[in-house]
Amino acid sequence: MAMDNGSKRPVYEAIKVAELPEDVRQPRKGPRTDPKLRHALDTAKAEPGAWFCIGQYVAENGAKTKEKAIAAKKIKLPDGRWEMTTRVVERPDGSRGSNLYAKFVG
Repeated sequence: MAMDNGSKRPVYEAIKVAELPEDVRQPRKGPRTDPKLRHALDTAKAEPGAWFCIGQYVAENGAKTKEKAIAAKKIKLPDGRWEMTTRVVERPDGSRGSNLYAKFVG
């Protein structure tokens, strides 16, 4: 099987195989951690009851996507109870993006 054709494009070649090879990817064990998000949440945790903007996203749905991943427990948060919300915002350059806000409740 030729894997490197000197290009980043995929190699298309019909090669008959007796059986499919084993998939070497390992399943994720538990929720993932995001160090930058974790740092922002630790900062917010220091002042319970105050809202903090913990993430700014270029895409309008970026913050909502992250909020959904957190709600689905795909991303680990520091211990305690958190309130989260998102807002679509207009950037100084006129483009629109989104922000993720968090408040540590206790």
